[in-house]
Amino acid sequence: MLADLKETGLVQRETCLYHNLGRKIWVRLNISQVIPKFPEESYFLAIIEDITQRKRSEEMHARLLVRDKSLIVALAEITYDHYLPEDILNWEGNYTKILGYSPEEMGMDTKSWLRRVHPEDLEAVITEFNRAFQNDKLFDIEYRFLAKDGEYRWMHDRGVLNGSKNGQPERFIGVFRDISDRKKVEQELRRSEHRYRQIVETAKEGIWLLDPDAVTTYVNPQMATMLGYTPEEMVGQPLFNFMDDQAIALAKEEFDNRRQGVGTEHDLCFRHRAGHEVWTIIATNAMQEENGEFVGALGMVTDITARKLVEQEVVQSRDLKEAVFNESADALFLVDRETLLTFDCNDKAVEMFEAHSKEALIGIEGHILQHTQFSTEDLLAIAEEINTTSSWSRELEYVTRQGRIFWGNIAAKQITVGDRQMNFVRVTDIDNLKRTEQELRHTNTELERATKLKDEFLANMSHELRTPLNAILGLTEVLTDQTYGEINTKQQQSLMTIDRNGNHLLALINDVLNLSKINSGQMKFSPSSVDVNALCRESFALIRQQAQRKQLETQLKLPKSSPTIKGDELRLRQALINLLSNAIKFTESGGKVQLKVQLKPMQQLISIHVIDNGIGIAQKDINELFEPFVQLDSSLTRRFNGTGLGLALVRRIAELHDGSISASGKLREGSQFSLHLPWEPSSLMRPNTSLATRSGRSPIDTASMTKPKAPGTTNSKPLILIADDDDDNIETIWDYLLSRGFRLTRAINGKEAIAETQTQAPDLILMDIQMPEINGLEAIQILRQQFTTKQLPIIALTALAMKKDQQKCLDAGANLYISKPFRLKNLVQCINQLLIEKS
Repeated sequence: MLADLKETGLVQRETCLYHNLGRKIWVRLNISQVIPKFPEESYFLAIIEDITQRKRSEEMHARLLVRDKSLIVALAEITYDHYLPEDILNWEGNYTKILGYSPEEMGMDTKSWLRRVHPEDLEAVITEFNRAFQNDKLFDIEYRFLAKDGEYRWMHDRGVLNGSKNGQPERFIGVFRDISDRKKVEQELRRSEHRYRQIVETAKEGIWLLDPDAVTTYVNPQMATMLGYTPEEMVGQPLFNFMDDQAIALAKEEFDNRRQGVGTEHDLCFRHRAGHEVWTIIATNAMQEENGEFVGALGMVTDITARKLVEQEVVQSRDLKEAVFNESADALFLVDRETLLTFDCNDKAVEMFEAHSKEALIGIEGHILQHTQFSTEDLLAIAEEINTTSSWSRELEYVTRQGRIFWGNIAAKQITVGDRQMNFVRVTDIDNLKRTEQELRHTNTELERATKLKDEFLANMSHELRTPLNAILGLTEVLTDQTYGEINTKQQQSLMTIDRNGNHLLALINDVLNLSKINSGQMKFSPSSVDVNALCRESFALIRQQAQRKQLETQLKLPKSSPTIKGDELRLRQALINLLSNAIKFTESGGKVQLKVQLKPMQQLISIHVIDNGIGIAQKDINELFEPFVQLDSSLTRRFNGTGLGLALVRRIAELHDGSISASGKLREGSQFSLHLPWEPSSLMRPNTSLATRSGRSPIDTASMTKPKAPGTTNSKPLILIADDDDDNIETIWDYLLSRGFRLTRAINGKEAIAETQTQAPDLILMDIQMPEINGLEAIQILRQQFTTKQLPIIALTALAMKKDQQKCLDAGANLYISKPFRLKNLVQCINQLLIEKS
């Protein structure tokens, strides 16, 4: 230092001095040589500046830099310094280990950073940066960042915009931390939380969470139901809002214990929303953070209202045994919790188990009274359940001391009497209940059997009633057409009476069968596209002659564009004919019947109205109209016959279509019945008038079909084989077909029908189904192995009128299915059509 001083005349240096007390002091020396005017001698001027404070700051800053770099490495963090004006991005930290990139690969601009952000997160990152740039300058977001190995790492990016250039932030400095492991843990926690929430939501016990101020933050559905609320109504309410003043004092005392971290189990009385008491046993625990801070309480709540009522009765009673034991309707036992031996029981236990005295039931293990005793493993499992939940219950078979077996319900509960811990066991005799359950099961079996028998009965009755009706109506038609010769006017009127009443009886049979099938769910619903205008025209045509006989004016009002709906055409036609027939029946001669279709696009409905100006309906009677077997005029002098099933059947058909039926009217002013059906306004189709074949549709009126020309010789006439074992049916058909130019041959069963086909080669077969030896279905199936439907047409004529019967016949190979009774004219038309198709 002296050498420098001599050479330059000036020395500036920082050095360390020591205080006389030994304390270290940093100073800055400024020594300069002063040369005065002669004759004064030169001298040195020394200025000493205390820089201890600055030195200590520099030393601390250096230590902090070392510490920060160590922390960055230790915490697996990356830091960055982004100089925004020139878009220069500098990275620090162990990014090679964390992301796998070398310093050259990390990139030094915004583009290199953003192209590694996951595409799904990119928009959020840019949005957060813009928000920070414009608002608080703080950037904080979690997003996925592409590592060199091709996998995305979850990163927590937290930075700050600082500095200023032209009023805008100049630098963006932040910390880049890998949080992939934390994210995996969070995902697992969410899955665990979902599982635990499912457990909590379905728990049988009430679960109640409170914050530090005893305000409800969560209750499960069981807890809310226990008090008559919804969970939403309870959340946000203080615990004390659900109890009376006396219970509040206890609850506050207990909650203070929770604040001290003390958990306990105690009884607590709540107030139900309806006002009555709900006694519970509540096990509560304090919820604390890791630092011991109290954040709330968790309560597991079990409803013990029933038990509490018993306990209150016991407390009020002077004699515990008399109140709890001897007056109980159940067998009660006190069982030692350790040895599982009974040390007391009530009189009901002696009676229930048919023991001579209490002594026979004391000192034994209770499970020996069971018909099937518990194993050691069972007993351990039961003890574990009781210790865990404090209670246990089962239904078991018991055996009395006299050997009688009965069903009982056992419930066990841990209690303490005095200083003795025991299990309080109750056995309830449920033998009658079990027998009732068995009887109910037996009754249900019998009901199912009865339903099956009813269905079989309906099928048989259909056959038994339709077969004679076929003969009656068929012969009536033969006589009316004067097949056996001319008849006089009086005979013609009598035949018309027979025909009218026969058809009435057939309609009644059909109504009963149809309603029974709908009610039992057996009527199949076969939806297709139905042209509403065509349906109404066909239905109207079928009742026009009936209206003309009563000299009624008929009117049909249809929309210009023909709408279509999805429905069962056969059932809808049946409903319309029922409504039209009712209108004709209840309208006096000279009246008017109208069928009108109304489109309701806004409601997506079609309403079909049947309107008359007949006898009308009283407003009070409208609700009864659609009940089965109900007729408004049920007196012995009533003017109109019927079963009262028609409108009930219409309602069932409407319901099958997801529609409805309504009625309105006034007495002596007429009535209106409206069938409302679902409709999509855009749907349109053409009417279908084809002859039904294997699709299962019934034959329609074929009056427009031409009859084949008969050849000039007798041998060229078509040969019809009639397979039927009923002579009345043969008589009904035979002469009528002969008079129409057909040759006939007969078989009395399916076996003969097959043989006759081989020898006679008929042009067409009329096949009955129920016949001896080989029935009609089997015969058709055998014939179909040799002849196609075109080579040998077969018409199934049967009194089996169920929907499934029709399908069976068509599936077996019949060309057509016609149920008895039928119109002979329609039969001839069907025969002619099939013969035309054959030729």
